[in-house]
Amino acid sequence: MTLHLQLIDFAVANAARHTTPEDVAAALLAALRRVRAAVGEAEGFASQCALDDGIRENLLMERLRRLDGSGDPPASRPVPPISETRTRRIAMTMLDDVMGLILTGGGPIPIGLLAGGVTHHLLGHLVRCLGGAPDAEELLAFIRGTESDPATVTEAEPPRVVRIH
Repeated sequence: MTLHLQLIDFAVANAARHTTPEDVAAALLAALRRVRAAVGEAEGFASQCALDDGIRENLLMERLRRLDGSGDPPASRPVPPISETRTRRIAMTMLDDVMGLILTGGGPIPIGLLAGGVTHHLLGHLVRCLGGAPDAEELLAFIRGTESDPATVTEAEPPRVVRIH
């Protein structure tokens, strides 16, 4: 196991000790969003599409792995909604720090190659946190996010200033 994956394991385990599984899942989604954005910046749209295809394939394989013999595929798990709770910010900060180190300190490894392994590892943790695989298209829509998308985290309202004379 590479150092990058060990760092992710450590951050996820540490976040799980201090927060809920839903908070850890939200932090993993934020990490996936950051990886996808880094791939887009470094290698362009075609690499982002390849990463999206890898995510779809990974989630499909996970759902096939969980078939119970009845022939019915397991139900998709919902993607946790974005909320700004204290514990969720703690989990997101823990994973964000590790993702920053991984994405900027990759050394001679191309970002696309690095992102593939990291993404599959993050997805494995996400599936364990959710208790099953989410729908691939719902997950990708969440990870892509847009300015008008309600799933995008918005900045907190600035504090109101009161002048005392």
